[in-house]
Amino acid sequence: MAFRFNTRRRLMTSVVMFVLGVLMVSSLLTSIVDNDMYGGPVSTGEDYYYSWGSWNVANATPTEGLPLAMPPSADAPAELQAVNVGIIMVNASNNKKLLNNFKGCAESIVRHSSQLPLHFVLLTDDSSVPVLSEVIRNLARIRAKVPVTVDYVNLEESTRNHSSVIGRMHALFAPSSPSSKYHKRLFHIAPIYHRLLPTATSRLLVIDADVRFRADVADLYRQLLTFEPDEMMALALELSPLYDAPFRKLRAEAPKSMAGLPKSKGGFQGFNSGVVLYHLGHMRANADYNALIDQPGALEDLCNKYGFYRGAAVGDQDLLTLLEIYRPHWVREMDCGWNMQLDTTMADHPSFDEYHKCDSEVKLLHGNGGATIPTESVFSLSSTAPSLVLKSDASGERGNFK
Repeated sequence: MAFRFNTRRRLMTSVVMFVLGVLMVSSLLTSIVDNDMYGGPVSTGEDYYYSWGSWNVANATPTEGLPLAMPPSADAPAELQAVNVGIIMVNASNNKKLLNNFKGCAESIVRHSSQLPLHFVLLTDDSSVPVLSEVIRNLARIRAKVPVTVDYVNLEESTRNHSSVIGRMHALFAPSSPSSKYHKRLFHIAPIYHRLLPTATSRLLVIDADVRFRADVADLYRQLLTFEPDEMMALALELSPLYDAPFRKLRAEAPKSMAGLPKSKGGFQGFNSGVVLYHLGHMRANADYNALIDQPGALEDLCNKYGFYRGAAVGDQDLLTLLEIYRPHWVREMDCGWNMQLDTTMADHPSFDEYHKCDSEVKLLHGNGGATIPTESVFSLSSTAPSLVLKSDASGERGNFK
């Protein structure tokens, strides 16, 4: 009798253990399906947004909570709880230069921030997340004065439903050579940032990785609070003659047009998209703007209206430049000090110095065109001229970017 009882008890125990095992495996598989290896949700359930979740830089561990959410700052105005900094970081695992640029960029932002929490929004791909996460862990070694969090957004997934807009942009503003970096579709997504992120995200600063801050990014970001209802974005001028040639046909057809000419001569020399403030809320609310980018043929008609303009084949920057001429109240000119471009590849242009001029205090250096960004220890402003000057090196030579 005892033998039967013990056998029955062992059998029941085995059944219970088997059921528990099945439940545990099922739970594990569900977790694997619903969450990726970085601790974040695979999808928010919205077809326009895809995230791997957040990282808290203070302890370099995944944090729980809603994507693209930051804890409120007691010192921040109700309208501005954190600085959302967007950076496109695709193929970072195979691009050492891009990754090094990102390291320097992120460190410069963290070191100079003391007012508002920082929230990095990295538009990237799955193969890049591990190396970017390593950079984020290293940021924890910097004694940040503000909270810092990071969200990873899958660029391919988030743009999947917007191929028609991106395709029209690419047809108009991509270079013919497939080997050019501007041939890649990621350089044509600026017009739809308001659709790539959740509606709860109303403001965004997008920067290139090859920039270094010399001031608190919050001082730049606060400008979004002063935007008029029609203003959707702000950019600094292109500090080179890049748009001189693209607008020559327009100037020939309309002699009074000053498009593509230096600002010092009363012209509009175009914009540089290395640093852009986007008011995503205003972009979503502007019916005319959304019709322009959505209606087939609308962008083409706009370009043809202005001398069959096709820009400088540098992607979405070309459209943002054209918008300043088409609807100047949509775009605000940012102070050049927030995007001091170091590119001198067009220095042979007879009017280069007229274009490459910035009389403002330099708060951000942009190493566009592959230019070397001077370290903070060797950077200064000339006491006799507002142009950017590098201190003398061991050879006594000086670099001068007028």
